[in-house]
Amino acid sequence: MASVLTSLAGVAAAVAVMAGGGASAAPTARGAALGAAAGASMVDGSHFWDCNGGGCDAGTLQPWNSGFDFVYAPEYAPVEPFGADGAKYGEKLWMTAATSDSLSALLGADDPCCGHDNNGTPGCGKCMLVSNAQAINADWKVLVMKKSRCPPWSKGCGNGQKHLDLAVPGYDNLEYSTANVCGAPSRADTFLSKAESGTCGMWYKNPDPDTTKDCDCSKLPANTAEQRQLRKGCELFTAWGWRNTGAPQLQLEVVECPSAYKQYISSAFGPSGPVFPST
Repeated sequence: MASVLTSLAGVAAAVAVMAGGGASAAPTARGAALGAAAGASMVDGSHFWDCNGGGCDAGTLQPWNSGFDFVYAPEYAPVEPFGADGAKYGEKLWMTAATSDSLSALLGADDPCCGHDNNGTPGCGKCMLVSNAQAINADWKVLVMKKSRCPPWSKGCGNGQKHLDLAVPGYDNLEYSTANVCGAPSRADTFLSKAESGTCGMWYKNPDPDTTKDCDCSKLPANTAEQRQLRKGCELFTAWGWRNTGAPQLQLEVVECPSAYKQYISSAFGPSGPVFPST
């Protein structure tokens, strides 16, 4: 899966108003219609953090420079809702993800905010409202934006499969990861080593597994602002409480992205790669 390690310079203001809250809103008519088209039903889920650049950012990096700066941004880790919109749909988290081609086709054209996938799959910058009935917090709704492609050769993302691969620091499954570049000398600072990127990737192999007891995010480094953001993202996802399997069925509905999140993500990656703000 492609990914990216970036940030937003112009989002300092948005982060400063990280008040959260805001009235819960029903999905727009367009969002509801798109959700129905997507089956507002079930898709296969999983998690990753391979440090590799997000497919939606590939065209943004100029010049390409052998992909040295093509890494997944710390801002693409899970965050709590903030800004004027707050939790627009009552969601607990904002996240990014890679989507299979079949799921991408249901998202519609790219949003101008957040890149373009040079492989031709649409949906960059489009958002989905996701829930996991098997989770400890089964009532949680999580807003997820497409930032990358889960290619057909990745597990679960083959032709015809609707798959959502959530980006979570520390949750790369090294047994199946096809593009992990964490710590690789061929890339700029990825903030995690390959081993650290997979700290919680196999949580579901423990007895009676759930993320709240089988993932210890404190094992991720926290020496820099970027690393602390990655660790926080790990903690936020872990609290959702996925249980039993790392590949659950997720309920998904396509919705409009909150404006604050679009600004946050759009500022995270520029022509020179990740842009981590000083906030």
